[in-house]
Amino acid sequence: NTDDELYTLEASASKGFDLNVVSLNVSIDVGTTEEVGNTRTYVGGTAVVAKQFGAVSVEAGGSLINTDESQSDESVFAGLSFSF
Repeated sequence: NTDDELYTLEASASKGFDLNVVSLNVSIDVGTTEEVGNTRTYVGGTAVVAKQFGAVSVEAGGSLINTDESQSDESVFAGLSFSF
């Protein structure tokens, strides 16, 4: 639908911390979306801890999001990346 009455607004802020042993990145997101006669508002946050081992980076984190239409939803994740 390309109606001008439909919109999405989103804002986020993040901050990184160097904790000597690992790095920590925390972000907060808020937004609202207009869908045909329905407005959804959400707020969420994510925290990621990462450690660099030479060319290998290991990270783990979690997210929490809360919307008008559902209960809080959580997710956890982990990643491994190689630089060459």
